[in-house]
Amino acid sequence: MLDRKFKISVSAIIAAMQSFTILPGQANNLFIEEKNSCREILLAEALVEYPFGWFYTLDEIEEIYEVEYYENNRLESFIRHENGKCINQCNNELSEIPAQFIETTLKILQQILDRKLTKYLFRLDTFHGHFFVTGEQFERKYLNLNTMEMMMKFVNDDSLGVLIHCAEHLALRKPPQTGVIDKEAYELIKLRNIIGWYDGESIEVVTAPKNELVGSGKSNTATIPQGFRGVGSITFKANINGEFSIKHADQTIRLDISLCDYYYH
Repeated sequence: MLDRKFKISVSAIIAAMQSFTILPGQANNLFIEEKNSCREILLAEALVEYPFGWFYTLDEIEEIYEVEYYENNRLESFIRHENGKCINQCNNELSEIPAQFIETTLKILQQILDRKLTKYLFRLDTFHGHFFVTGEQFERKYLNLNTMEMMMKFVNDDSLGVLIHCAEHLALRKPPQTGVIDKEAYELIKLRNIIGWYDGESIEVVTAPKNELVGSGKSNTATIPQGFRGVGSITFKANINGEFSIKHADQTIRLDISLCDYYYH
């Protein structure tokens, strides 16, 4: 069994920021709003030092997932059912999340699983997404809103899009860094950038600016599309006590959803 104890590491923060480089031509895709989601996730994740390195093989990920799914270790601020409503608690503020937003989110995640674009909904594979709207919509509806106001706006916006990154800690090589390329891992990493829409459209795979896979999935990470602006983020985690559920491969997967947590362990 793999050791799952974590510790805070300043060096991990430095390493994460050093790896977060901006390629030529990407500058127009990076907005302050996106930094408030994508970069916060990067920094928060960097606080957790993974004792066996950042990347894991498919076998290792499967083993850890099976352990974590049955543990009672949930997100800190997951959306809860209370009196027939979905209640979100963030920074000691309570707000109601529309059922349609939850249903669409679950549908997007189920499509990703059903199309075999990801294997697991947890921290080593697929566990977060970045919300975005068009630049025009942002200027008209989101400008000057604080975090909570922006959240309550986008959960009611059927034009909302979400960029979900899969294979977050999947090693391209087996063993990681030094082994031969794992063909299954290669295909998953190649398709790791998924966009879902809250107007009912099907999910779509998008490509990163750099198509060649070099060393790991981090070389194949797309940002939100040009012309759109980030408005928030989402974190989700499959676990046996999860508040919501989806059907996949004749199985029921329970999971929690949070609009406030940037990472978990």
